[in-house]
Amino acid sequence: MLRYTLPALLLIGSIAYAQDVNDATEKAMKDAATRVAPCIARIETSGGAEAIWGAGRKGPEVMFRRGVGASTGLVVDPNGFIITSSFNFIGKPTDIFVTVPGKPRAVAKVIGNDPTRMLTMLKIEQTGLPMPVPFPKKDVEVGMWSIALGRTLTPDLTTSPSINGGIVSATNRVWGKAIQSDAKISPVNYGGPLVTIDGRVMGIIVPISPTSEGETSGFEWYDVGIGFAVPLEDVMRVVPKLKEGTADKPVVLKAGLLGITFREADQYTMGCTIDTIAPLTPADKIGLKVGDNIVEAEGKPVLNQAQLLHLLRPKYEGENISIKVKRGDKIEEYKAITLSAQQANIDPGFLGVLLMRDDPELGAEIRVVFPNSAAERANLEAGDRIMKVGLRVAGGPPKVDPKLPMPKGIPPAGARAFSGRDQFMEIMQNFRAGNAITLEVTKKDGKSATVEAVLGQFPDEIPTELPKISSKGKALVAPKPLTGPGVPVPPKKEEPKKEEPKNEEKKEDKEKEKPKTGLLKQENVGTAQRKFWVLVPDTYDPNVAHGLIVWLHPAGRDGRDADDMAKIWDVFCERHNFIMVGPTAGTQTGWVAGEADAVMDDVRWVRTRYTIDPKRVIAHGQGVGGQMAFYLGANKREVIRGVVPVGAVLANNPKDPIANQRVEFLVIAGAKDPIAKEIAEGPKKLTEKKFKALYREMEQSGKEYVNDDLKVFSDMVRWMDSLDKQ
Repeated sequence: MLRYTLPALLLIGSIAYAQDVNDATEKAMKDAATRVAPCIARIETSGGAEAIWGAGRKGPEVMFRRGVGASTGLVVDPNGFIITSSFNFIGKPTDIFVTVPGKPRAVAKVIGNDPTRMLTMLKIEQTGLPMPVPFPKKDVEVGMWSIALGRTLTPDLTTSPSINGGIVSATNRVWGKAIQSDAKISPVNYGGPLVTIDGRVMGIIVPISPTSEGETSGFEWYDVGIGFAVPLEDVMRVVPKLKEGTADKPVVLKAGLLGITFREADQYTMGCTIDTIAPLTPADKIGLKVGDNIVEAEGKPVLNQAQLLHLLRPKYEGENISIKVKRGDKIEEYKAITLSAQQANIDPGFLGVLLMRDDPELGAEIRVVFPNSAAERANLEAGDRIMKVGLRVAGGPPKVDPKLPMPKGIPPAGARAFSGRDQFMEIMQNFRAGNAITLEVTKKDGKSATVEAVLGQFPDEIPTELPKISSKGKALVAPKPLTGPGVPVPPKKEEPKKEEPKNEEKKEDKEKEKPKTGLLKQENVGTAQRKFWVLVPDTYDPNVAHGLIVWLHPAGRDGRDADDMAKIWDVFCERHNFIMVGPTAGTQTGWVAGEADAVMDDVRWVRTRYTIDPKRVIAHGQGVGGQMAFYLGANKREVIRGVVPVGAVLANNPKDPIANQRVEFLVIAGAKDPIAKEIAEGPKKLTEKKFKALYREMEQSGKEYVNDDLKVFSDMVRWMDSLDKQ
């Protein structure tokens, strides 16, 4: 006869209870999969590219390979419409086949794409397809069961789809576009449903990315413990639009844009101050102004860019947004602003000057005049000071190329005054190549003159030399306020009298505030425990805005090249007022797109401690680091102004340029590099998209760094130092 003690009985009871719970959970998951299985389609592809190629350490390397197995889709309309993930078609297959349970295998055609959410709409010639039961978006809660379903290699669709269970770990992710789950997400279930424990569909599983849009965006999250799904409610909202497409002319849903950039260093800094407004965009048309601070959107308070982006980025072209801005002491409200898609791709106008930096005085002093430029033809010289700029109006209406849109925001009846380089560049972004402008100038001999110029296009040449003095050394001084008709006079504020500290206290405070210089190696920084190094010239002066070079090391270096890079760059950083930061990749094989935000965290660390010139922030890398530089130039345009990849292939087709986020490229390769020809194709593709992209080749080099070729290295440094040309 068996006898058990009380603890033993309790243990047996606990084990039995746990087994019952496990059995019940398993049964519930299987039942959920069974309920939605008739709506889950199996997708097969053939033809097209076998792989997506990029630049590896020893030559061209496969970055993504077309899978041989099936992928997944979900029925969203009984008349043959299937939604799936765009990732399933990165190889541009020639043939697509879809099988819905209980129906014969059918040929499918792509009729629509939503690149903002990585979704693709397929059409098959079948009717009477079963529809899934949706789960309300508002009822999705953190902690509830989430089950990822997908079709595997088995051709028998009467069997259950693959099941991966987890919980909802976050909502409103990827700028308000996605549900986050810790269920195992993989290419097998990309395009499949994320369902509740009772078989209702919460969303469509996609490899969406919070940092980029594109064919492969979000794949870097594969097998990291989290995945994303676009709420089915949001998908069904755009299904009618996607259904309007055809195989010959698929519909493409585009993100809605306001057409502005911001003055703050990054998305999380307090404030949402408009820095630039692109011509012909919604922001331009409704009369938003540079300096406006967005304080509310869609009835919700806005404290930084991230909060605005959460409300703006889920929206499509043609949809509306309402905002409030603080302008001076007033709050201005703009209701139902209709968002546009990509901004007009028009050549920006080039006057042909480099201006003195860190100059708060009225106007801007010229330090370089480019040869064969509009400025040279107007007889402008180094030392002249431009005081006002506007459209040319003498003798009648402004003379501009009739094919170009009339610039907005500039008074047509007179030139506009400004203070310093940055305000001048804000005005000039309203003008395009072919526009005729008038300039009021104080010549270097003190005489005043009015000159006219027809703007040209940005040059392909790099300045052969630059003057040693580039800054007035007053970066921390506020720009001198403008005066005149229509310019409000700010009220005078009485500053409270401060007690003068003793000499000992003054000396102590000065030493405490003095920024560190030299090669600084940082470890365990921030919540992500980042590791990076910073090279600050010993001559650093906070009143001189320094350019920032973001060095992205090649594979396998892990930041160990800090000392080598410091030896190469130390003199040039001092001579040209640059600071260099070297983030560290998370793996030995190099960089992945998901590290873009971490790199920007390192950039933010530097920008909050040193005076950085926002017009000269450059992503510079070698090998896979060069590919990461390309990536940052495409996806972090609010910060990056120049991209210098070395020995790196442009892996994807470039995005279209944005009028008020000018990014230029200087692509470098070694002539003896086996992939030199592939590298040289990148600038051609960028130029076709109307980016400014130059190519330089090191005659005696293969995969070496640029310092092996003094001429190319010197060109690169001068190119970096002239990014603020106008």
